Amino acid sequence: MDKGDYEEAILAYKTALEIYSKTEDRYGIAQTFNNIGLTYFRMNDYDKAIQYYKSAIEISKEIGTARSELIQLYNLGLAYLKLNKSEKSLLFFNKALRLAEVIRDDVLTISLKNRINSIEGLPFNSIN
Repeated sequence: MDKGDYEEAILAYKTALEIYSKTEDRYGIAQTFNNIGLTYFRMNDYDKAIQYYKSAIEISKEIGTARSELIQLYNLGLAYLKLNKSEKSLLFFNKALRLAEVIRDDVLTISLKNRINSIEGLPFNSIN
């Protein structure tokens, strides 16, 4: 995608945020914050991505959408990893891992364990 396409996407998401705010759709707001974060991530603007992921996580915690929070924590970990902030990425990957285990998401549990092991220089896990 071209940079202009990403900027158009961000404008569209911000329009969606206005609508979700008017209708007090907290889930829609959290999802849109996450989508804006993903767009900035794809634009290699990891600091802005982090800001939006954090906003999404805050709302997801408040409204109790564990699966959304899990994905947002994972995304936040990836953004910190791109900034070469391994300790911070490990912090958020571990939070996501605990949540993945609680909601019994085996695929994300294995994925997160592998991410964590990769950062820590440990061997990968496999699904048994």
